[in-house]
Amino acid sequence: MSLNPYWNRKILNGEKTADIRKSMPRRGCPFHTFLYETKSEGGCGAVTGECVCYCVDYLHDFSAVTGFSLLSVQEITDYAKGRKVYAWFLAQVVRYSAPKPISDFGLIRAPQSWRYVSKPKFL
Repeated sequence: MSLNPYWNRKILNGEKTADIRKSMPRRGCPFHTFLYETKSEGGCGAVTGECVCYCVDYLHDFSAVTGFSLLSVQEITDYAKGRKVYAWFLAQVVRYSAPKPISDFGLIRAPQSWRYVSKPKFL
């Protein structure tokens, strides 16, 4: 899953336990998620950690996830732009000692939002 550096750090530090997305995987939960930090705002452009997504919920009531997502109802509303949005609930976060290139995950370029990948060789 691609994240800007600010939100990536919040997840790695355990402050942000839900990420708001406009789509969801078709596979059931739980599933393994790798955290890709984008190059925007001075980010490293590499995979910085991993976690488990134990639940994905369609959001009817944005106020139910503000504490988990660190976003206000208005910020979620602005992001959603009238479309469906989902909360990806994250746990078991592991920060890598050094960022790993996306090539380790069989990718040539970073995903726009998220993408299925094969298990990397280092796991």
